[in-house]
Amino acid sequence: MVPIDLMREEVSVQTNELNRSLTAAEAANAFQEGVIRVPVRQEEAVVAKEAVVTGEVVVNKTQTSERQQITDTVRRVRVDVDNNYTQYRNRYEQQFQANQGQYASTSFSEAEPNFQVGYTAARDARNKGRKFNEVESDIRSTYYGDSSNDEWKRLREEVHTAYDDVQNG
Repeated sequence: MVPIDLMREEVSVQTNELNRSLTAAEAANAFQEGVIRVPVRQEEAVVAKEAVVTGEVVVNKTQTSERQQITDTVRRVRVDVDNNYTQYRNRYEQQFQANQGQYASTSFSEAEPNFQVGYTAARDARNKGRKFNEVESDIRSTYYGDSSNDEWKRLREEVHTAYDDVQNG
């Protein structure tokens, strides 16, 4: 047994003695028969069984990536040499030093791989004349794979700088 408070309305009729003249509107409707309806409400207790949410479990899943240097013996080595990169590299290094606060990397050696990605993507014939925002998702998936959004946001500015530099050449 559980006590519960229920509300209800009650009606009482009271007659007050007044001694005043009727207004014209009151006089026109005086002594007419009619019914006045006043709704009376109350609450009822309903006993029922109902499923309710009493809590929740939240599971978060994050992706992380890391870059590793791996040393191993390979059967064949192919080296692509791009002599033009050398002139761009110097420019990127100067730009990095001048605007270091703009980039996430703390040193040029850490930032350079990202500049190289932007440079390489901009020199790709498929991207000729295309703006960075048009090719950004392709660059990200090709060069950074399953990196997290936070990781991409951290590296994005370095890639973007080099890409625009080559495109605006």
